[in-house]
Amino acid sequence: TPNEFDTFTYVGKLSFSSEKDSFAISRDGRKIFTLNQTANNPTVTTFSVPEPYSVSSKTEIHQVNLKNIGLPLNDDSLDFDDFGRDIEFNNTGSAMFVLMKNDTFDGSTLPFSFIHQFKLGKNFDVSTAEYVGKYQVADFGNVHSSREGTGKPRGFTFSPDGMKIFIVEIQGNTGGAN
Repeated sequence: TPNEFDTFTYVGKLSFSSEKDSFAISRDGRKIFTLNQTANNPTVTTFSVPEPYSVSSKTEIHQVNLKNIGLPLNDDSLDFDDFGRDIEFNNTGSAMFVLMKNDTFDGSTLPFSFIHQFKLGKNFDVSTAEYVGKYQVADFGNVHSSREGTGKPRGFTFSPDGMKIFIVEIQGNTGGAN
């Protein structure tokens, strides 16, 4: 039964390095994409698997450092770092979206989170990515917001038709999740 855990069977796992914060899978299940969360070094690594949705092994295809293809990161004169938080693709794989969050260290600058969009010249091929633009995710992550309990975005996904976005945040005041 789809999406039912009562009858599941554990198959195995794939291991990735600890700096990988997020992953996505191509619609056909033959590629896995990981997003590196290291400060100011957002890198997407593409792996192939031997069979669709297989976790028996992986082979690295390529890596793309997103700042090398136009992802705007912080100005070096500012005192904060940018961190990759989540990666998603549209249903056809012609677009990639990356959630980036910055952290401030001196408390005088407001932290922001953006979802950045990339157009892919070939579906689910990050090596063909071209930067399109960004959207500031409301006031998520804005610790100086007048909205009580505003937190820090950690993940997102789209509805199947792409008309809605769902965002998971860590609440700044409580440590809980919304």
